[in-house]
Amino acid sequence: MKTIYKVLISFLIGVCLIFAGLSIGGLSELGEVGFLSRLNLRWSASEMSYKDFVASYDIDELSIQIHKGTVQFHQSQDIDRIKITARQVYSGFDIFQKGDKIVIEQPHYWLNRHYESAIIDIYIPEKKDLETVKIDMSAGDLSVHDLVANEVKIDTAAGRLQVNRLECNDLKLNTAMGQTKIKDATVQKKVNVDVGAGDVNLNLRGRQADFHKRVSVGLGHVRVGDSSYSGIADRESYDSDGKIELDIDCGLGNVNVEMEDL
Repeated sequence: MKTIYKVLISFLIGVCLIFAGLSIGGLSELGEVGFLSRLNLRWSASEMSYKDFVASYDIDELSIQIHKGTVQFHQSQDIDRIKITARQVYSGFDIFQKGDKIVIEQPHYWLNRHYESAIIDIYIPEKKDLETVKIDMSAGDLSVHDLVANEVKIDTAAGRLQVNRLECNDLKLNTAMGQTKIKDATVQKKVNVDVGAGDVNLNLRGRQADFHKRVSVGLGHVRVGDSSYSGIADRESYDSDGKIELDIDCGLGNVNVEMEDL
């Protein structure tokens, strides 16, 4: 028997033994082993509950790793530290502080496709400005409201992400195969959009003349205001007096940017 067939047969036998062992009682441990722990996977969602968190000291960065839920930001006069409440969350959901960063994590549940969406409220002291907010979504459906920070980074691998009302100095969007929609965004310095095969719809406050744009398109399609770009390697660097940089790199996907006068 050829060596390649021996390898394939050994591999298939090994896979069968692994799943046989898991079926006996190892399902709950799989999400804690090897590379799966980095993906934050769980077999099932159980014990729906709530979680409260209060930062122990000043925070500069917030990391949101949620794939099914609603995140609402609030400005509050009654607190001096960041407070977070989470409802309709399941086993494996966590909020923790690591140095000057808060991390909100929601696992993926393989065997439960129809569990309830998490409801997360983030309360920021009125005079506190977050330095960086990162949103990472690998798949699912997430909506975020009233986000204010110096820098906002949004990474959508797959699924649908919608942000309603956003204020920042720098905005970085990276959409691989998902759908990212941002409505009512005010950006003061720079917007960077990087799209693989996904779709981005971005509504920016301001006039077209306020933006200095650079566009690069592979096989996808980009529309910025009244201008449209498509085809193979369609590129433009538009010189203007605009003080806000708008940099778009689109491979196979679609980008639509609309400007709305302030």
